[in-house]
Amino acid sequence: MRALTLHAPAKVNLHLRIRGRRTDGLHEIETLFQKIDLGDTLSLAEAESDALEIARSPWELGPLKENLVWRALQALRRHVAFPPVRLRLTKGIPPGAGLGGGSSDGAAALRGIVRLFGLRVAEGTLAAIARALGADVPFLLSPASCAIGRGIGDELEPVSHRCRWRLVLVYPGHPSPTADAYRLWQSVPLPGNSPTLAALVAALRSGDADAAAAAIHSDFAPSLFSRYPSMARAAQTLRVLGCSAVWPTGSGSTVVGLCPAGWSGMEALAVSLPESHWTAWAAMCGDDESSPQTAGNKEKPRGAGPGA
Repeated sequence: MRALTLHAPAKVNLHLRIRGRRTDGLHEIETLFQKIDLGDTLSLAEAESDALEIARSPWELGPLKENLVWRALQALRRHVAFPPVRLRLTKGIPPGAGLGGGSSDGAAALRGIVRLFGLRVAEGTLAAIARALGADVPFLLSPASCAIGRGIGDELEPVSHRCRWRLVLVYPGHPSPTADAYRLWQSVPLPGNSPTLAALVAALRSGDADAAAAAIHSDFAPSLFSRYPSMARAAQTLRVLGCSAVWPTGSGSTVVGLCPAGWSGMEALAVSLPESHWTAWAAMCGDDESSPQTAGNKEKPRGAGPGA
């Protein structure tokens, strides 16, 4: 029986600028995606009938038929024939956290099924399926560890760089719905003279970690930190503990801190988590697949964090 297991990596947005709203209602963005070593695990095996099982998740995920793993399976089956497959998903990425967990699961399903059965699928077909599943799926399907995303995030330009960063991620126990984040963004003015994506990419390519850290930016930061006291509190905690840059990834709710060299604040962060259902992880930018450190208990009660 054919079987394999894949890592589905999370992503962070090192830069996110919103360029405006399109006629189809979606937003044009300019972002820099970066994969990290935190992730989910997807196991695939040939079976008698298609099936999806959630092996473990401390978070509520919704109906299985709406899961991007299942949707990816069904979408691929409309384009190419392959035997039934059983998929088993183990979650390490919270939903609605800005880390691309569901999108990465969908990308892993596409990649895994093609590999499991040795399918021949045109690159354009696979890209179209990925784009239909979600704006982050094309990047998470791609082999790039880092890439500029334009359009709705699906127009990719891989970026090679020399900076290897340690990050700390704080999830305040509640999601931040993307549609709500865009509505909030429209209501809060942005500060002028914010860093540019070009400055960040140039600093990363030259290996200037300090300049790159100074160019990290998210247009969502002012509105999300205003709307969610939990996120603002997470950001303040990371600043106090010495992170050199602090920002929300994607549309939230995870807050990311860039750790300076020699940073050893995970134990202090675990003590500082204000609520039992908050979680923090240490992660690395790049392809290192080692298990991330965790502060707090990942098997958390479900529910909203303070201020949600």
